[in-house]
Amino acid sequence: MPYANISASLSDADVRAIREALESIRAKLPFLVTLTPKERRSLVKMGEKSVPFVQQCLQAVKDNPSLMPPTFNVREFEADVNLASTLLPILLAVQDLAAKIDDTLLAVGSEAMRQSNDVYAQVKLNARRNPAMKATAEQLATRFKAIGEGRRKKSASKS
Repeated sequence: MPYANISASLSDADVRAIREALESIRAKLPFLVTLTPKERRSLVKMGEKSVPFVQQCLQAVKDNPSLMPPTFNVREFEADVNLASTLLPILLAVQDLAAKIDDTLLAVGSEAMRQSNDVYAQVKLNARRNPAMKATAEQLATRFKAIGEGRRKKSASKS
């Protein structure tokens, strides 16, 4: 569906239900690990296209028990292949959902920022005529001061 202005909301009950569903998923996956970036780089990757190769290797070792040395644990290999084959479609579904949440957040965040910039422009304009708006204008201006400071720090570190 092409992007259009998003007008939606989530109730507190819906947010709680989503968080509970995510916690339920986490509870079903107690074996999940967290790898460091270095660990991730060091591992051989099995993507979607490698699944048939891995499954064929498993079948080859099951059909030919003497193929591998006795130290090779066929049962563990089979468990790894089965878990990887089970997790891959789950990962793809979760990645699709995460991408849609990310895109939606980007879109509504952009809408909110564009509208906020319009509000800020009006606050600045009104602060010139209405001293009561000056404090609001100064408070809102802190965002732009912080951005300017961040840019100055980045450009100073590049020099």
